Amino acid sequence: MLAYELLAMGIFFGTTLAQPTNATRKWAQFYDDDSCGGSHGLSVSLNNPGCLNEAGRGSFKLHGYDFGQYFLISSPDNDCPCQSYCTRLTGRDNGCFKLQGNMLGSSYRFVRRENKLCPQNQC
Repeated sequence: MLAYELLAMGIFFGTTLAQPTNATRKWAQFYDDDSCGGSHGLSVSLNNPGCLNEAGRGSFKLHGYDFGQYFLISSPDNDCPCQSYCTRLTGRDNGCFKLQGNMLGSSYRFVRRENKLCPQNQC
């Protein structure tokens, strides 16, 4: 099993497999519908800078707290070749964000920025 799966199992079952730190308590999960209630993918850590190919998703939900330094970066193509849109994560709407308008993309990644400013779009 992957470390995040063990961590998730520990949190779900209340075991003490690992004690997560504040840095690991920030997760996101993409959903097919626009209200975070339909079919969904696996939860991913916001601290993972990897690219997520999530074309066709309608929303994502945040789990955890203190998202002020995290941003969702959208790209119009798979594999995050460039940035077409950036939005700061605030935890609004009970942690559910609709992927609409400029936020729509084929791939996404999460970034943490100390200065709380979006990086420049370059698509």
